[in-house]
Amino acid sequence: PPLASKTSPPPSPAPTLAPAACFLVRSDVLAGAFASLSSFPSSSPSSSPSPRRPPPAPRRGRGVRPRAASGDASRSGVDGTGDGNHGGLLFHAAPMQGYTNAYLRRLLNGLSGKTVLWTEMEKVDDPDALRRALERCFPENNAGGGGGRSSRGGGGGALVLQLGGIDPMKLAGAACDAVRRDLQTGGPSPRLVGINLNCGCPSIESGGAADFGAALMRDPAAVRVAAEAVRGAIDAARARYGGAAGASEIPVSVKCRIGLRDAAPAGPASCGEDDYGFLAEFVARISEGGGLEGGGIVVHARSAVLSGLSPLKNRSVPPLRPDFVHRLARDFPRLPVTLNGGISGIGEAREIASAVAAAAAAAENGSGEGVIDGVMLGRAMLERPLDLLLVDPDPLFRVRRSGAFGVIAGGTPRMSPAAVIAEYARYAAGEVSRCGRSVVGDVTMPLVLVSEQLRESFAYLEDLEFLERGVVGVHPAPSFAETELRDAFIATWKGLEEISAAASGGTGGGEGNKELKGIDGGSVLMEVAEGGRVPTKKLSKLLKATMGKKVAGKVERNRSENVRQRLSSPFSSVMSYNEGAS
Repeated sequence: PPLASKTSPPPSPAPTLAPAACFLVRSDVLAGAFASLSSFPSSSPSSSPSPRRPPPAPRRGRGVRPRAASGDASRSGVDGTGDGNHGGLLFHAAPMQGYTNAYLRRLLNGLSGKTVLWTEMEKVDDPDALRRALERCFPENNAGGGGGRSSRGGGGGALVLQLGGIDPMKLAGAACDAVRRDLQTGGPSPRLVGINLNCGCPSIESGGAADFGAALMRDPAAVRVAAEAVRGAIDAARARYGGAAGASEIPVSVKCRIGLRDAAPAGPASCGEDDYGFLAEFVARISEGGGLEGGGIVVHARSAVLSGLSPLKNRSVPPLRPDFVHRLARDFPRLPVTLNGGISGIGEAREIASAVAAAAAAAENGSGEGVIDGVMLGRAMLERPLDLLLVDPDPLFRVRRSGAFGVIAGGTPRMSPAAVIAEYARYAAGEVSRCGRSVVGDVTMPLVLVSEQLRESFAYLEDLEFLERGVVGVHPAPSFAETELRDAFIATWKGLEEISAAASGGTGGGEGNKELKGIDGGSVLMEVAEGGRVPTKKLSKLLKATMGKKVAGKVERNRSENVRQRLSSPFSSVMSYNEGAS
């Protein structure tokens, strides 16, 4: 599609969601995109997908070709290596509705500069909510903190914006506005490193619908048009608003499932056989036009059930088929493929990365083509967020190109949990002072996740709680030494006191955390520092009190979901990879 002229004078920043300049370009972009539909067979959203033809032949040596700049890796527009060799997997923090907001992203970025952060899904059909979400992502535009850039690595972390919708004009407008805001934040370099189209959400709201989520896999032609429209809008916005010379492009990706089912099965045994041909055909169709160049596809290795199954059960009942994802990477070697779903933690992610590195090394050219490009974890981060500290020092995971945004150097020694928690607490207290008590529950949610990990770590060390239940080993061993865990507890307690003080004296008024009153925090922390009892349950209770029982209960259920899945699932992403490779 034609791009806007780079010689035309840039207009003044437009305050509206979709700047007029973007619409001028999108008319041409969409004309070309809709014209390309003639190459597709007709498709009806209401018809259930069925294997109409065998899977496409492997596209070795051709197919989707990335828009690689000079000196960039040949395989992927988001690669971290410049020599064409496989340099490890990208590590993604999955988009999770209600969790991956600006506050949790702030903590996760402090824990790992390598981790690619994702926003929650933002629906383009709700322009007001989308505008507010973009303001939180790029707060320098509106004098806010809201999850802005941390000092580590010169940025707030690589950020992928996930959009929900299928209307090409609305998606293009959202993409244009996101790029404009990112380029005008005034930071050292842009942090928006990708825009993703949600074709994998199996929520009840999207069940059977065609406007966002997994139901869109029924209409690959429409997904292709949407991807090309977003791609054109990104290029136009970068040309119009002055993308930095030498900066990496902002690729477009699609997140999907391996297949679709209309009705809920009675259980995993009655799910039936998944069809790899359906997945391969979907990917071939949506990527043929070039809209996914450099961005690729993120695949949750389960089918999506569109009705009769809750979102929670959609993450556990359909069987895992990570072998489909590894096979997809081999059949589409020029398309970056990311594995999502059922990865229980950093340990399993490392095992997958190690197996992939071995396969890449054994390849004829050693380029890494034909293997997955990254892994994505979601609920595992809610269960053990501090484990992200183990990502940065690990050579099995790579950083994104420094041309895209400031990153920490590879192999940088990890920070201590206490240091990251203390930095986040200072930021959170500042947010409460600025916004008032209304945000207290939001800013403490990441600390609730931290406190729960600490509680389970000390329970494992003491063998008390688990011996009483007769279920020793439900949680994996702590990732950190006891001294670091004690320091992390002290930092979290002090952080809660700092946030409570901000709530008491901030612009929002109020009394802070009432349960802290009458507690001698100094004596508690002294006992912990001297090797005494660590009251982790008390800390968790104090933090949850800031959120309310309903929200705290939801957080607890979602954390335990990963534990149940890890104990009950007979599948292994590593085993499936090895079986598929053979």
